Order: sequence, then C-alpha cells, then structure tokens
Amino acid sequence: MCIRAVLVIAASLIAVSCASKSLTTNRASQAVFQWTVGAFVCRCGGPCTGSGGSPVEVTGVQELPQENSARALLTFQNAPINHSCPGERMYSGPGEATFSHFTDGRWLLTKISTSEGINSFTWDNLNIEVK
Repeated sequence: MCIRAVLVIAASLIAVSCASKSLTTNRASQAVFQWTVGAFVCRCGGPCTGSGGSPVEVTGVQELPQENSARALLTFQNAPINHSCPGERMYSGPGEATFSHFTDGRWLLTKISTSEGINSFTWDNLNIEVK
C-alpha cells in the first residue's frame, strides 16, 4: 500500500514537471515582448508604436512535438519594420513566431516573420530564451 502511494505521488510530480515545460501563450508573449524591446528601437525621431505599447501580440500557440518546435500566431499593430530614414514602413497584420524545444526542457524564440507574401519581413536566429 505504501509503495503504491509513493508511485502515485512520484507520477503526479512527473506530470506536473512535464506540464510546466509546455509553451503557453503567456510564456511566448513574454519572449516576443523581450524581442520587441530591441527590435523596435525608436528611430527617425518618432515613437516606436502608435499606442506606446508593444506592437506585437501573441494570439495563440501550437506545439509541434514531432518537430520539437512550436508556432505562435502574431498580430502586428503599427510595427516599424523598416528602419531606414526616411521611408520607415509600418506594418499592421498577421505574423508568426517559431520556437525550438530542447531536450533539457528549454524553449527558445528563434524566428519571427510578417505574413505579407513576397513583401514579408523576417527576423531569424533570435535565440531568446523563454522564461
């Protein structure tokens, strides 16, 4: 009886440990926000975003366990994606983030892109650790 109780408790701890390794929308949002702090440096003497907040929102996460990765759907709102002065281009619309999952349980934000077809903009090799 005691051994069964110990096994049940151990199995519960393993299940909780595994569940905490999943990539939630909140965890993905924190990594994307960390990226925006460096990606959208104010240039050309104007604000980084129209609202003063983050120009990118995570709207959902889909884990792809067979690929050790996840995809997050993004919504950009007045994001300055081309920092040339003059000619800064603002983007509002959908995008996608790619996360890689490692055997030690860590998730890294590795890529972000806009969804504009041939005019898409991609930030690659980001390697921002998800907290």
